[in-house]
Amino acid sequence: MLDISTAYNKYKFLGNEFLTWIWFLIENDKDLSPYLAIQEKVTLDIGNGIHLENNLGDKSTEKITIKGDQAGLEEGTTALKKGAYVTQMNLVCTVGEEEYAFT
Repeated sequence: MLDISTAYNKYKFLGNEFLTWIWFLIENDKDLSPYLAIQEKVTLDIGNGIHLENNLGDKSTEKITIKGDQAGLEEGTTALKKGAYVTQMNLVCTVGEEEYAFT
């Protein structure tokens, strides 16, 4: 059986790839209603912060943090093109009239 810290370090890339996919989904189609079995409109937006990380191969890591309510994501898009992954993201989910914010 794996130690919890060993398991986390071994499989944490799955969470990073999932968050990167969520960003891709938001950039291409914010309306998730067609994918869900509910009648209300469901949208996802990036909240006020996103963290990216790029392992550069020589045991160094580039970390990019973008914060702010109206922050542009151009630097994050550039980092993705260089091979970075999203490691943390604030999301805002709107279901009908209700709005939920989470990290």
